[in-house]
Amino acid sequence: MKKIFIGTAILLILFTGVFLLFIAPPRTDYYTQIDNQKYEENHSSGGVVDLTGGMKYLYTLKCYASDGTEKDITFGANRLLKDDAYLRKR
Repeated sequence: MKKIFIGTAILLILFTGVFLLFIAPPRTDYYTQIDNQKYEENHSSGGVVDLTGGMKYLYTLKCYASDGTEKDITFGANRLLKDDAYLRKR
């Protein structure tokens, strides 16, 4: 009985791995350059739920995929990021 349980668990792990590697949709990497003129300070509204993750600064920057696709992405940071630094978003 113990061997059957272990064999089933191993098969389940293998099938999950195959699903994640081959069936899950591929991710697209987006690249951007930090511009410290395009951030806004995030002020708490005094509510219990903070949907911005408690980050002090919110950046909304144009990001580009390797194929040239452009997308606006908003992300937060606890401090001002280094100006002109490059970031990759997965």
